[in-house]
Amino acid sequence: MRLYIFCFALIFLSGCCRNAVCECLGNWHDAVGFQFVKLPSEGGFSDNQVDTVTLYRMDTANIVLDSVQLYKDTTRADEYVTFDSTHYLLILGGWLGIYGAENKIDVNQHHFRISLLDGTHFDITDINIQNETYQQSKCCECSRNIQKTLKINGVAYNLTGKEELGEIAIPLKQ
Repeated sequence: MRLYIFCFALIFLSGCCRNAVCECLGNWHDAVGFQFVKLPSEGGFSDNQVDTVTLYRMDTANIVLDSVQLYKDTTRADEYVTFDSTHYLLILGGWLGIYGAENKIDVNQHHFRISLLDGTHFDITDINIQNETYQQSKCCECSRNIQKTLKINGVAYNLTGKEELGEIAIPLKQ
């Protein structure tokens, strides 16, 4: 009888977190994004300039490890390139590619280059994305950003504590 009560209690208690809603901070706590500026008056790009984007992943000695080239529908304006602490992805006019999903990578150990067909490129180096986990409730473990820095073409950016896509999107200009 005791075994029956123990098993029932174990099953009952193990399901109490099943329907828990976790209210963690923003979804982009461990990410940094880049968005192409579209207004020529602000140093932006024309649609034709950003209709094809190549993303290179390199080791810290700048040896290319892999690359992906995406083409977009020029009627869309949501050109983002985004890295999180274990993946890099490209959202380009409705196309989405997630790289590193099969074998998670540590973006802190890589450099990236975003290249356009006209020869414009953005070198992303010195990436440092660090997070810590915390217990939001007895059923929810969350993560928060404690360090988020990088350089683009040698210019330093500090996005530490930025959590939302609009906050983490660094504008890319000509």
